[in-house]
Amino acid sequence: MQALLVANFNWAGISTPLINTAGFLLDEGWSVKIFAICPDFGRFPFPKDIEKRAQIIAFFPTKRSLQLGYILTALRLFSEARKSSLTFLFDAEALLNFLPIPGKRSSATIYYSLEFYEPKKRFARSRKQLERVLANNCSGTITQSGMRAAFLKRQGIRTDIWIVPNSPRGPYLGNQQSFSLSWDETSTAKFVLLCIGTLGYETRVDEILSWYSINQACCSLLLHGWFVSDDVKSTAMKIAFNNKESVRISTDLKDEVEKWSIYEKCDAVFVGFSSKSPNYQLAAGSAGKLYDAIRTGKPVIALNSPGMRDIVEKLGIGVVVNRIYDLGDAIRQIKLDPSFYKRNCEAAHNHFSHDQHLRKVVEGALPAK
Repeated sequence: MQALLVANFNWAGISTPLINTAGFLLDEGWSVKIFAICPDFGRFPFPKDIEKRAQIIAFFPTKRSLQLGYILTALRLFSEARKSSLTFLFDAEALLNFLPIPGKRSSATIYYSLEFYEPKKRFARSRKQLERVLANNCSGTITQSGMRAAFLKRQGIRTDIWIVPNSPRGPYLGNQQSFSLSWDETSTAKFVLLCIGTLGYETRVDEILSWYSINQACCSLLLHGWFVSDDVKSTAMKIAFNNKESVRISTDLKDEVEKWSIYEKCDAVFVGFSSKSPNYQLAAGSAGKLYDAIRTGKPVIALNSPGMRDIVEKLGIGVVVNRIYDLGDAIRQIKLDPSFYKRNCEAAHNHFSHDQHLRKVVEGALPAK
C-alpha cells in the first residue's frame, strides 16, 4: 500500500513527526511518498535513510500568480492522493491546499496538527473557519497530548482526535551511553544544563541567561539550536565569551543520529515555554526535547505550565519549578539521586512509544472509509 505525506513548510526535512511517520510506515512495508511544498533542502535536508527509502517530491508553486500556484499545487496533490491508501496532511497549510479540491481521495485522510493554527494574514477568521470545516472532513486528526486534543475540540474539531506523542522512535538509550559530567575528555565542567532547540524568548532562554549571569557556580550551560532573537543571541555570546570554561554554544544542525551526542554531554535538560499563545501554553505534551531527554535517560528541569507536573513529576523523570530562579534548587535535588530519574526515564520512554501510538491510528483510520 502507498502512503502520502504532505508538508507545506520549508523545514520538512527536520520535522520529527513527519520523519517518524515516514520511518514507521516504511518499516511496516508501506510505499511512502513525501510531497514537500517549497522545501529548503540546503538548510533542512531529509535524513539519508528517508531519502533512500521514500520518494520525495518537491513542488515549487509558480511565483507569477500566487492563486494559480495554489491551484496547481492542489491539483498535483490530488493526483498523488488518488494513488494512495493513506494521506497525512502536516499542519494547516497542507490541509488548506489539499482538501478544497473535490473528488475521490485516498481511503483515509488524516490531519496532523503540529501547531494550533493562528493565521495572521488577511481574512484570518475565514481561514480559521475553513480549517475547522476541512478538518472535520478528514478521517481524523492527530495531536501530541490530551490537553492539545481538548483544545482542538474547543476549536470545533469534531472528528476523531488521536494522540501520538512527539517522542523519538527506537529503543531507550540511557543504558547504552557513558553519560559523563564533562564536556569532553579534557574538560572538567560542572553539572551541565542543556537548552536545546529554539533559543529565544518563547523558550525562556533569555531568563536562563539572566539567571546564569549571577549563578555561574551552580552549573555549566550548553546551548544547542537556533537563535530566533538577535538580543538573546548577543547576550548568550557575551556570557559565553566571559565564561569560556562553563558556557558552550552550538548552532550546527545535527541529523537524527548525531543529535544524541548533544544529550550525551549534559546532566539535565531544561524545558520551559512562554504563555504568549496556546501553542506555547500547552507545549508540555508536545515538546520534542522532553521526549528526547527521556529516551537518553536525562532528567528534565521544567518550568511549570499546564500538564507539566503530570508528565515530569508524576512519572518521576525530573523536577518542575515555578520560577527560573528556583533552578539551583532543582539541580541540587537531581544531584542527590540521578539514578532515580534515569530508571524512570526508561519506563516513560516505553509509555510514550511513538510506534505503539501511531500503529493504533493507522489501524483505526484505514477501515473508516
